[in-house]
Amino acid sequence: MMTLYSGITCPFSHRCRFVLFEKGMDFEIKDIDTFNKPEDLAIINPYNQVPVLVERDLILYESNIINEYIDERFPHPQLMPADPVMRGRGRLVLFRLEKELFVHVATLENPAVGMPLALAIAIHNIPEGISIAAPVYFATRNRKKTVLACLASGLAEPLGAVLGYTMLKPFLSPFVFGAVFGVIAGVMVFLALDELLPAAKRYSDGHETVYGLTSGMAVIALSLVLFHF
Repeated sequence: MMTLYSGITCPFSHRCRFVLFEKGMDFEIKDIDTFNKPEDLAIINPYNQVPVLVERDLILYESNIINEYIDERFPHPQLMPADPVMRGRGRLVLFRLEKELFVHVATLENPAVGMPLALAIAIHNIPEGISIAAPVYFATRNRKKTVLACLASGLAEPLGAVLGYTMLKPFLSPFVFGAVFGVIAGVMVFLALDELLPAAKRYSDGHETVYGLTSGMAVIALSLVLFHF
């Protein structure tokens, strides 16, 4: 019987699980906590990583090697296309998944990276949420409308990301990235100078606007220093 040492949240391990299930194999899964790895993992894999496939005297690690071995040893059902061109394209898709998706999962699971990133995003979103909620509530005096307005504003970011990626995907390049980031920076600066600051000044009686502007810049600067972004 095959034994698969698999990380609970490891996308590479789950690729191997999918292949074994599709083949209808009789196998055993040993779930590994990647933050508290057992000592025997380093013995069977010198890199101390999952996934690892053990079958009698054979020990394989690295998900692509494991999956190709399973597909070649148990050819029915065949998972990779028989045509070399289609098989090459399939492997390219898998490679892009590793480089563009799986690598971010590993990064976010690392507490040294994930926690500062989550905190930095939260720090950024707090003043943004206040700047949206305060004027809406001041104008309507309705908590329900204020919450709905904030939710609608929050949905604009993922929807805009999907729309932007769909439109720009065929043209993505360093030049396009630079141009898009420049346009976004210009829009944000314009809104801050032409809308937010004048509105804040109208509703303040003294130097509250200056204090708020200075405090906001200090918070962002401090987060950059603390989290090395």
